[in-house]
Amino acid sequence: MDHLGRAVLLINGVLFVKMGAEYLRGSLSGDGISPTSLPTIAKLPNSEFRLGVGMIIPFTGCAYLAVGSTNLLAAALFGNKEAGVTLGLTGLWCHLAMAVARLQLPRDVTEVYTPGAISKVNKTQFGLGALSLGCSATLLLG
Repeated sequence: MDHLGRAVLLINGVLFVKMGAEYLRGSLSGDGISPTSLPTIAKLPNSEFRLGVGMIIPFTGCAYLAVGSTNLLAAALFGNKEAGVTLGLTGLWCHLAMAVARLQLPRDVTEVYTPGAISKVNKTQFGLGALSLGCSATLLLG
């Protein structure tokens, strides 16, 4: 069963590294923040909002790269207990916590998302969070 846990670590790692790289590339390349660099965002309503998002996205990209690379290292190099802890924390704090936080966003913030994007992303994150926690348990108990 530990192979499944390591596979989920690889999936998490690849997803977070890819998102982190895209956020950094889009925000630091001069292309700015756009629906292309943030596909779940339909519109950026005003310059203050654009400035706020533009300030946060590079740091979010760095955080995603850190989480992703840690998951990739855990899959390849960590023992079962360490890999299990890494996977459990990723499931809890990166997937489940982000999905719950997204559900708590004020209406004026949710209106900038593409219609249906919050639901779609949250379903994926709740699924990956539950899978990560389940596989974490198998690594920790195995």
